[in-house]
Amino acid sequence: MDYVLVPHSHFHMKGFTIPEGIQTPSEIAHYAVQTFKEVVQTNLATGIAHPFDPCRFNEEEHRIFFKSISDEDFMACFALAKHIGCKFHFGSDTHSIEKLIRVEEEPYVIQKLGLTFVF
Repeated sequence: MDYVLVPHSHFHMKGFTIPEGIQTPSEIAHYAVQTFKEVVQTNLATGIAHPFDPCRFNEEEHRIFFKSISDEDFMACFALAKHIGCKFHFGSDTHSIEKLIRVEEEPYVIQKLGLTFVF
């Protein structure tokens, strides 16, 4: 394959992409950190779609999710992925043109983590 793009945050598929017992945004956040590291360590992924941006979460669920992940966990995840050459595709998994506007919000994250932004 030319590339393997992993949609890491499809946590709405209970029993398939997330175990049945993990339900709260906080539990999902901890599971996300664990599985992100596992995916990166396989060395199979050449890209991760919408990392740490769970599908179908409302605003309150997103707030709890992000509050549950420490800065240290985020830095460990993204530094690990950067170290092995994983690419982050901001906006590449959008399902509508209107949602591409979110790409404009990402340069801060990219700069903070020391990633290279390629158009």
